[in-house]
Amino acid sequence: MALMASGRLSVLTVLTCLTALPLSLPVHAADGLQALSSTLAAEFALSRGRPDEAVLRYRQQALLGQDNAVMARALRLLMQQQDYAEALTLARYWVKREPQNLNALFFQTHLALRADAYPLAAESLNIILQRDPQADLNDVLRDILPSSQSARERLLSALQPIDHRNNFALILLEAGLMAQTGRTADAIDLLDKTLTAGRLRPLQRTQLLSQKVMLLNDAGQTDQAMRLLDQQIRQQPGNRQLQLLAIRSLIKAGQSLQSLPRLDALLRRWPQDTESLLLAGLIAIDHQQPARALDYLTRLHRLDPNDPQSNYFLGLAYERMEQPVPAIAAFRRVQEGPRYREARQHQAQLLTRIGQAEQAISELTAQRVDHPEEADFLYLLQAQLLREQNRHAEARALLDQAIQRYAEQPQLWYARLLLLSPEENELRIQTLDRLLELDADNPIYLNAYAYHLSRDNSRLEDARRFAEQANLLAPNQPAILDTLGFVALRQGKLTLAISTLRRAYDLAATPGIGEHLLDALRQYGQLAEHDRLLLALRERFPDTLLFQQRSLLAGPTAPAR
Repeated sequence: MALMASGRLSVLTVLTCLTALPLSLPVHAADGLQALSSTLAAEFALSRGRPDEAVLRYRQQALLGQDNAVMARALRLLMQQQDYAEALTLARYWVKREPQNLNALFFQTHLALRADAYPLAAESLNIILQRDPQADLNDVLRDILPSSQSARERLLSALQPIDHRNNFALILLEAGLMAQTGRTADAIDLLDKTLTAGRLRPLQRTQLLSQKVMLLNDAGQTDQAMRLLDQQIRQQPGNRQLQLLAIRSLIKAGQSLQSLPRLDALLRRWPQDTESLLLAGLIAIDHQQPARALDYLTRLHRLDPNDPQSNYFLGLAYERMEQPVPAIAAFRRVQEGPRYREARQHQAQLLTRIGQAEQAISELTAQRVDHPEEADFLYLLQAQLLREQNRHAEARALLDQAIQRYAEQPQLWYARLLLLSPEENELRIQTLDRLLELDADNPIYLNAYAYHLSRDNSRLEDARRFAEQANLLAPNQPAILDTLGFVALRQGKLTLAISTLRRAYDLAATPGIGEHLLDALRQYGQLAEHDRLLLALRERFPDTLLFQQRSLLAGPTAPAR
């Protein structure tokens, strides 16, 4: 089925068609030339980042002409823009114009499912299955599972009148919908009936078994799922997917360590199976077996030395074995993919640990050149390294430079906020205002603003409002509760301050929270608790000068700060 194929009419293809035309054309040929010109203009618009113009041109050509490739291209562009309602209108026009065109029906079905137009989808599916009961509907049904319970029930109801006993993709869809609407037993029964019908290809049988095992696992019947898998593995010893399914079932059941012998057995039969090698390496890392993980991941690395994912986890294994040099080399090879940022962090930390902080900073600068799309993150990481080495002026200058280039990145503003001196109060307020402008619902930024105001004993109502909003967004966070308690302390609401600060201290007994709680207890006159807490803090944080200098029995009228 061509539904999800790109179908792109390249600019070069259109130009080739244009240059091949004779200079003098009859009227119908001139119409064709005009259509080609419009197509060329649409592709030019798309290549220049003007998708709305491209969609408009393709839609006009689809409605005016008879070219199915142009119609399909118009529909794909509308789908890329997630304008499913407009795409469905166009697909229905196509089906009405060419009712025998299966591709048009495929589009109409998929878009009707996307638009929750389930009666139309069922009608279209019925026509398709009447022509070909085993039609490949995988692309038609991809990514269309409804998110709401009522929509799932409506779709399941719409499918019931359709005779789809011979269509594998629809059986899988129906079983999934049954399970999601609380009919797990019915879903398993449907899968069992299909499995015993004997009309399945090996891959289809494996897919049905996979779905049944998933349903059993979700229902808490892991033992039954494993018995089913072991039985099927004995019958199909060469089915690698079934063995991997058994391993993943053990992992899901919290028995990942027990899956390692199965992975070793699988790897003896398929020694170059990259999925199994990676899975075994991850399990070994999780269970603090770095040497074993290193064995699996080294074998994986030999199969594909440049694979970012295997290099990342290989670096982790070396790091766990306290071998920083090969770990750094492995992390250095991760130059793309979802682990890129984590690899840079590990690499920088390891270089710093072995006394090569300058090398780490230098490499991050080079990375900004090689990976401009990651520049804001790399600026942040480099500034963090400089800050950890007490090179605050350099970190500040770097962040000033970054903010000039990436003014819409709130993380850069927040990192610079942490470096501002006490004298830069006006810039601090401007920065906090900018942070809330960029990300008004970020509890970290709200809490930072609230704490700054309460520390300066100014705009306390604003401080309370910011702290309460932060607490709603991220409840039970010690730092936010500490700010809430500190604001209450500043406002003289001592009962609220003590109860809030106690909660914060119970969650995280830090010196800062302890100091605020001491002040609240002293001002309220709860001297016995104050003295017990002070002794505990002196014992827990003996090097903190603040607690060394405080006096027992300090009296409730002593100044709060």
